[in-house]
Amino acid sequence: MTMNDPGASQGQQAQQGEAARRAQRQRNVRLGLILASIALTFFAGFVAKTMLFPAG
Repeated sequence: MTMNDPGASQGQQAQQGEAARRAQRQRNVRLGLILASIALTFFAGFVAKTMLFPAG
């Protein structure tokens, strides 16, 4: 049953809503970790570049 199903009880709708929120949170955490790892990679590359090729 879907959340728009008129035959679904409110208890079932609440459980489905909670499961959807939990799944969305897991997707958000995964995306956050991916973006943080990309930012860390760029930072490490910048630090390595400045150490290997100093300005001057």
